[in-house]
Amino acid sequence: MTYIKIKNNEIVKTGNLFNMETRNSNPTLLSEEELKVLGIYKSKPFEYNLNTGEYFGDSTYNYDSVLDIVREVKEIKTIDLEVFKTSKLSEIKNTHLEIKSEGFTSTSGIKIDCEDKNLNDFANGKLLMDISGGTESRVIDYNNISHDLSAEDYTSLVLELGGYIIKLLNDKQILRGLINKSTTHLEVSEVYWRKANYSEDELEFIDYTYSPLVE
Repeated sequence: MTYIKIKNNEIVKTGNLFNMETRNSNPTLLSEEELKVLGIYKSKPFEYNLNTGEYFGDSTYNYDSVLDIVREVKEIKTIDLEVFKTSKLSEIKNTHLEIKSEGFTSTSGIKIDCEDKNLNDFANGKLLMDISGGTESRVIDYNNISHDLSAEDYTSLVLELGGYIIKLLNDKQILRGLINKSTTHLEVSEVYWRKANYSEDELEFIDYTYSPLVE
């Protein structure tokens, strides 16, 4: 809480109550009216609902001699739009990484890691199987449980994983495009990627929401 010292209708000091030279060992016991007699005022808080992209800067204080009150006034600043976009793009990137880290569940019910390197490993395994004429391959799932799959089931797993990873990348690019073409802070703020729940029966589900303002 900020207190203001008023002398001859002018602000001469700001600070906490113990800096106001009340000559009282415990000034917190004094009422507001008793403080006013000493020329000490508790500032009225600044009331303002920030718009998207705005933030509070420095505070100043104005004394209203008619109402005998001191009001706080805060500077309203606006985040540079490009900086705001960069922050939102970073948010989308982190969400993309988070979703991938949660793994992918195939239509067969097997949950596997789905980082880009995992797709490469599975694709290489498929290639080796084809070259060697193998009919079965062992897969270690997301929870370190092994599964022996036929060549057909292994191929299906690899194709599903590849489709899922590509879909996530496409979703990410859609959102990035919406952010980049936004012209206001509000438009940028309306673009977000919820924590997706891409399950085996939702491979076509795009979990993003954006404002009609940026369609």
